[in-house]
Amino acid sequence: MSLAAGCGDETVSATTDDTETGDETGPSTEPPAPELGGPAMGISIVGVEANQGTAIALTDGANYLGPDQRNAYLVRDRDTLVRFQHVIEDPTAWIDRDLTGFLHVYPADGGEEIISQRKLFVTADSDPRNLDTNFYFSLLAKDAKPGAEFWLELRESDKAIDVSGLSEGVSAAPAEPEPFGFETTPLELELVIVPVDYQWPDPPRYPDITAEDLQLFHDLLLQQNPVQTINISIRDEPLVWDERITNLGSLLGPTRALKINDGAAANVYYHALVDVGGSGVNMVAGIANLAGPGMNDSDRRVAATVYYKHHDPGDPEMGEDPQTFAPTNSARTWVHEVGHNQGLSHVYCPGADSAGPDPSYPHADGKIGVYGFGIRDFHMYTPTAAHDYMSYCGNAWVSDWTWNKTYDRIQTLTSWNGGAAEPPGETGQILVGMLFADGSEDWWVYDAAVPAQRSGEQSVEFWDHGQLVATEIADVELLSDAQTVVVTVPLVAVEWSDVDVITRVDHHGARRELELGRVQVARDFARRGN
Repeated sequence: MSLAAGCGDETVSATTDDTETGDETGPSTEPPAPELGGPAMGISIVGVEANQGTAIALTDGANYLGPDQRNAYLVRDRDTLVRFQHVIEDPTAWIDRDLTGFLHVYPADGGEEIISQRKLFVTADSDPRNLDTNFYFSLLAKDAKPGAEFWLELRESDKAIDVSGLSEGVSAAPAEPEPFGFETTPLELELVIVPVDYQWPDPPRYPDITAEDLQLFHDLLLQQNPVQTINISIRDEPLVWDERITNLGSLLGPTRALKINDGAAANVYYHALVDVGGSGVNMVAGIANLAGPGMNDSDRRVAATVYYKHHDPGDPEMGEDPQTFAPTNSARTWVHEVGHNQGLSHVYCPGADSAGPDPSYPHADGKIGVYGFGIRDFHMYTPTAAHDYMSYCGNAWVSDWTWNKTYDRIQTLTSWNGGAAEPPGETGQILVGMLFADGSEDWWVYDAAVPAQRSGEQSVEFWDHGQLVATEIADVELLSDAQTVVVTVPLVAVEWSDVDVITRVDHHGARRELELGRVQVARDFARRGN
């Protein structure tokens, strides 16, 4: 199963007056529509906003704000909500009535002007938290092109209403057509889901990923990432696992091996989904590497998420049927873990113990800071109630800060146009240890990029018949849970299979001998049928 979709024609449904009607069987009994009047009186446009996931101000009142004055990138070829807020100049003189807002779009190729309109009965100032009080418009992905210009106006819906006693406000913004400022960059995400055939339970468990579930995962990732296209496929061969999973991070080693052995491009993310019969493994629902932006980080773009569907058996005596609920929480975890693979650390929020939060996050208490909007679920997220999805707090959505960081990462990976199975730079065999919080360890040998920098916090010694053959300083990092330690050393000076003892030396000088029989070789892993 695969899903390759981007931004299409489904977008915000705006109320308009230009609905086409079917064939009439008789004379119309409805009165003719009032004649449109001039500029709206007694009311002012106070700001125009484009929202593709995070709010981006296009004007300050009627004053145009160019791309270099904005808080976030505006993505080309992506469905976009355009709206403006209004204020009533003198509430004591105001006349409640219908007004009509217009969005004029002038295509970059000189094509025909696109006009959208929305009529609204106005009784008060608009509320940015409530779309029903806003003049808003849908700009489809096919019209969101670099070089396209826009202009908005607010007019009287009925010329017959006397508004001469009202003051003149700001009824157009900007003063003349200006560019939307869509970036020219193509932006794509490529993901492979690795289903885990978990054979330890009786009966074994396999993630039941339906087309509807896959769409849920796709849409939640699309709405919160600055992309035009997300391609998701499910690996034909699952990851077979016949031991009890006590550390979710233990799935990252084999998932990394599968990505290397598959020859997957450097810009592809591999993501294991496992059904453990609950919402987590020892209270962990997802785990990932914090991967860097280079092609050398290809094999580290792997993550694992618990795939959980809540089943309610219902009460037959009460006439209740069994129900299976969509894996919504798993989809949210998936977005979070992909964020780690994109290099994002956690975001602090009060009351939630987020491991390793990024101190540079700009909005207080992990809030998103600006209005968010879902281009598929059409839900509005407020700046002071929603939290960044990289936090552990609820009501999660993308902030403008996270939007910009992922934009840079996605732009880089997309520019590789598929990348290369073998990353550039020095490659060879590396020995990678995953040190779990419970004291257990997994060790792997990969054919991958040799770490360019090593911290010196730990080292690995190679021994042969009591003689020290080589000592390698390790690259040491934490996984997204801030508990699992990953230790990496190059196997340049020694062939690991030629030694009889390998010892890890931690930063305290304590030594721990590896169980050589448990060191797994990635290239042999695929041949075992996993």
